[in-house]
Amino acid sequence: MATTAATLVNRVRRFIRDFPDNDSSTASLASGGATLSVADTAVGYVLMRPIEMGQEALIPTAKPSGTTLTVRRGARGTTAASYASGTTILVHPNFLSQEILDALNSAIQASFPLIYVPVLDTSLTTSANTYEYTVPNMPGTYNGASIPIPRISKLELKLVGDSNYQRTKAWDVRRGATPKLQFLREPDAGSTIRVHGFGPFPDLAFADSLHTLWPVNAEDYLIWHASAFLLAAGEAGRVRVDTGAIDNREQANRVGSSMTASNALYQRALTRLSQASMAPLPKHIKTVI
Repeated sequence: MATTAATLVNRVRRFIRDFPDNDSSTASLASGGATLSVADTAVGYVLMRPIEMGQEALIPTAKPSGTTLTVRRGARGTTAASYASGTTILVHPNFLSQEILDALNSAIQASFPLIYVPVLDTSLTTSANTYEYTVPNMPGTYNGASIPIPRISKLELKLVGDSNYQRTKAWDVRRGATPKLQFLREPDAGSTIRVHGFGPFPDLAFADSLHTLWPVNAEDYLIWHASAFLLAAGEAGRVRVDTGAIDNREQANRVGSSMTASNALYQRALTRLSQASMAPLPKHIKTVI
């Protein structure tokens, strides 16, 4: 069974030692609700520091009582949702689940073309007096958007009334904002075009699992690359809020130590990626994007 996105998020948390306090809600919370009932606000809630339920970040803005919080919903680019009583609350995680998932998706996209998914598309049908056809999109989304098949190795045509596909070499790719398959001579109208191509694996959503073709020995790469991404983001956040002269000689963790660790971890991730890389793409292949 393929590894779930939730499992990968938790593995990243363990790797970077992000172990937030846990609490649970004691009443249901609607997506538009602003009062969160918890077991005990003394567990460590701090006003204006985010907490997390499901994949939503909530910002406590007040403590009306010892068991309730007033919260701002859908913070940090997340979406407000409804929760049942007993939902786990992560109290002040260093990284939100959405941030970790973004880092994992960055790792997936960065793995191409060493790690790729083959695609076979038969969505195009030829028309009379037409030589160009828009390159089909990859299934799924990539950085939240659709993309055309990035690499194409072969085109085949199945003529009307024929049960078999026949390979054609009379084609090329015209690159651009809307890339096209360009036939050098007009194919018979009504033929089905079969496109053989390769592309990156699609983005993960929280409810997803890794694609079944993702190499098992490349899962560590995802964890290490995502962790390097997050450590660099943490250093960037520190730099953004620093002001004035800084004397870090007495600091246990000096300025830049997070970025140094990120760079070392990124190199480790690249080594794992090279070890887990799939067989090279075919030699005769045309680049679309």
